[in-house]
Amino acid sequence: MNKKTSQEVRKQRKTANRSAKVVRRAALVMCCALALAALASQPARADFITPYSLSDFTLTNTNADGTVMTPDGGLSIVFTGGNNGSGEPGFTTLVTTAAASGLVQFQFSYFSFDLPGNDGSGYLVNNVFTPLADTSGTASSSPISFNVTAGEIFGFEMTTVDNEFEPGVLTVTDFSAPGDPSTTSTPEPGSALLVLTAAFVVGFCRRCALSGVLGGQGK
Repeated sequence: MNKKTSQEVRKQRKTANRSAKVVRRAALVMCCALALAALASQPARADFITPYSLSDFTLTNTNADGTVMTPDGGLSIVFTGGNNGSGEPGFTTLVTTAAASGLVQFQFSYFSFDLPGNDGSGYLVNNVFTPLADTSGTASSSPISFNVTAGEIFGFEMTTVDNEFEPGVLTVTDFSAPGDPSTTSTPEPGSALLVLTAAFVVGFCRRCALSGVLGGQGK
């Protein structure tokens, strides 16, 4: 092997090593950037938001003094049944109008100091009651779901057989319903960030690769 050929081989090896470093550097940047973007893509969200914010529901008591509140800005609602001391049955409804046709989903947990069966909870679709729980400590292990059509009335109901010995309390979380902005296909801010990050990484890799090639040609 003559001297000129040996120098060319060494130059090719240096260029290959330089290109490998560029690729490793770009891969590291890509991994870090995508990891950060993935973390940022987990948006904070409220479940009870317009058109299903708490103010969009109607609370009605029939021989009851039930209440409803959201302790966390719309992430969940706490729906408390009647306990007016009358000794008579009563019920409380919390309903709204479906903004569109589709699936309603939620998770729940139920609590009461009263004996099982004396208070209860369920959901309503056009005044048809479906029981959820009447025993303290009951909770959903998977989402509860049902279909509604636009304009239908749906929601929740609390019952009591005697309005005494403490009410039932239903907590509803992970609520979604058709027409809820959180269920549409509009990209979340984090998803947009992920796309922008990917575009940046691709451009960076191309720049690094080009720099490596030009650098190899100049030495």
